[in-house]
Amino acid sequence: MQPIESIGDVSAEKVCIEIQLLESSIFILFVSIQKRTSISNGKDIFVRLLYMNRPEWIFILFGCIACIIAAATQPALALLLVKLLVVSCSFSV
Repeated sequence: MQPIESIGDVSAEKVCIEIQLLESSIFILFVSIQKRTSISNGKDIFVRLLYMNRPEWIFILFGCIACIIAAATQPALALLLVKLLVVSCSFSV
């Protein structure tokens, strides 16, 4: 067996340098992949979702409008109930 100090024509120091370069390039590649897949591109992801749901966009629009109407009815009914209570209290006095 050959000693670790030299492998063929390559010294152990050169092998260590090559390994360090390889590790650093792998780390840089990993970081760049992480940046590409991060959620900081929220607008791009939302546009992709809209594009994928293109056939159903009319149903999504009607659903959003119906949710807004349903959410607005609760405060409107609360105001109506308060006005009815105020009117009924004023007549009973």
